[in-house]
Parts: sequence; C-alpha cells; structure tokens
Amino acid sequence: MRKNEILKLLWDRVDLKGGFIRLRPEDTKSGDGRAIPLNKELTELFKDTIKCLHHDYVFARDNKPIKNIRKSFEGACAEAGIEDFTFHDFRHTFVTRKRIEGHDPIKIMKVTGHKDVSMYLRYNTVTEEELKTLNSGRMDTNMDTNKNLMPNNNPQTIDFTLCPRSSARIEQWIPNPWVARSNRVGGTNKIMRNGIGRGYY
Repeated sequence: MRKNEILKLLWDRVDLKGGFIRLRPEDTKSGDGRAIPLNKELTELFKDTIKCLHHDYVFARDNKPIKNIRKSFEGACAEAGIEDFTFHDFRHTFVTRKRIEGHDPIKIMKVTGHKDVSMYLRYNTVTEEELKTLNSGRMDTNMDTNKNLMPNNNPQTIDFTLCPRSSARIEQWIPNPWVARSNRVGGTNKIMRNGIGRGYY
C-alpha cells in the first residue's frame, strides 16, 4: 500500500473476518479498488488496536488522519541503523521479495495496484546474489517455482489490464521472472514472456 492509502485507511475498509484490507476506488491513487490480504501479524495487531479506539481512521489523532510521519520514520530508521531509505521503498521491497518467493506477477500487481508491466519491473530489484545463479548451472528460485504456479504448463486466459495500450484478453503461459517484450506479428502485437508463451492484444 502507498503511504497515503495507509494514513487515510478507515476501519470499515479492514475486513478482519475475510482477511483483507478492501480499498475502494476513492481510496487509491489509480482510482481502482484493491484487496490487500492480511498476514497473521497484521491481523492480530488490528484486533488488539480496534478494542481501544473509537474513531473512523486506523491511524488518527483527534479523529483525523495523521498526515505526516516523517520524524517518526526517520527516527526509527536512525535507531535501526538504516540509511538512504524512504517510506516508498517498502513497496519496492515488497515487490522484490514476493518475486523472489516465486509468486505470480499478476497477483503481486493486483495487490500493489500496478497496471503497467514496465512499472512492475521498475519496482523489482535484482541482487548480486541472484545474478550469481546464472553461473550455478540451474534455474533460480523463481523459475524453479514456476511449475507450481502453472500446473502442467497449461495456458490460461487472463484479463490483460496490465498492458498500457489495451485491456483485451490474452492466452499465454507465464514464466517467472516476467520479462515482457513486444513484436509486430502479422499486424498484431505478440506478447512473449522470456520467449515462452503466446498472446495477442
């Protein structure tokens, strides 16, 4: 979630029973609603917090959203010995870690709200340790786990809203990591992922 989405988060967007934060279009930068799954730690934190609060906003002072956390954030970074780090870097960290864990890029982008593949790729950081796997004689973690993401390597049809120029449907295999390139094929753009798959839009 973006910082403003967090600071302006309302309790009625927190669905503890379903296990999601459910942002509405008016809550997001893109104007599209999103569902963000809650992990165990955050669920317990919300349960403990909601018992002692009696206002609309999750993070509030005098029933108004907190607008600035700069001093607190910088103080926390200094105490932890972290330098050259911004709050927005958490989004980069989330995207990178979920990619390394082998999660489907479609699901990651659904949570972060990225519509554009190029933006999703910009938020990924490839470490030197990952690059070393190119010389290891085996596929890296992402490619190893791809078989779990796409059973039997079957194609799937998705609503390809991630493409900046079209929201048409595409049939494709999706390997991971996801590297997009577009070629002109018979007057139609063809989408390939690492040279595997097919799709037109």
